[in-house]
This record gives sequence, C-alpha cells and structure tokens, in this order.
Amino acid sequence: MTCTFFGQGDTTQDTADKAERAIAELIREKGVCLFYVGNHGGFDKTVVSILRRLKAAYPHIEYYVVLSYVPTASGALSKNTLLPENIETAHPKGAIHKRNMWMIENSDYVITYFAHGLSRAYRYKKAAIKRGKTVIEISDIT
Repeated sequence: MTCTFFGQGDTTQDTADKAERAIAELIREKGVCLFYVGNHGGFDKTVVSILRRLKAAYPHIEYYVVLSYVPTASGALSKNTLLPENIETAHPKGAIHKRNMWMIENSDYVITYFAHGLSRAYRYKKAAIKRGKTVIEISDIT
C-alpha cells in the first residue's frame, strides 16, 4: 500500500503532529509501507522529516521525494529521490502537475493539508477523490 501527500500553507507543530499520527496509523493499521512526497514547500519538508523519523521506528517503510524536473546539479538524485517516468518530456509549466498526477495514480492513500480551499493542494485532493483514492484531510477546513 502506498500513500502520497499534498499540502499548501505554513505548517504548525499541530499540523506536523496530525500528519505524524495519520502516517503512523496508516503504517500500523493499513499496511502502508511506501510513501511519495513532493519537494516544494514547507509541508513537503515537514513530511520528509516525519518519514525520516518514522523510518527508525518502522524500518520496513520506504519513502521517496518525487521530483518534477530532472536535476541539473550532479549528485542531486539520491537513493530517496525518484523521477516519474517521462517527466523529462513535460513542459516546465506542466511538470509539477504531471508529477502530482503520477503520485495520485500510484497511491492508495492521499494525505492533504491546506490553509484555504483555493489552493492547488485542494485541487489535487479533489482529483484523488475522483480517482477513488482514500483521502485523509488534516486541515482545519474541508
């Protein structure tokens, strides 16, 4: 089982705590062992930090930072980064969307966080629901 994340807005400690509880519950109760997270913004950084910490408690889990663009710096790809198939053919203005849709299509669960409903994260929540994914909302709004 696989989970991905979409978030927008500043992340508070309360948000990080909610995310960690949701991730740990997916690991323990749903058998989720693979996680995909983007690399844009504070929420993604928070999730990577949580996953790194949880990997120590649950060594069987794996997580990947899914990139939108082919890195230009040598060594920018690491064992915890992943490029979706054919991302290099995406137009630069559409690469993030293509990456995000790949993450949705390759996940069973989606955890979302957003500060307001008019965000891209909200749109990807709707896309995940439309595709029958289980969405876990940790925002204060719905």
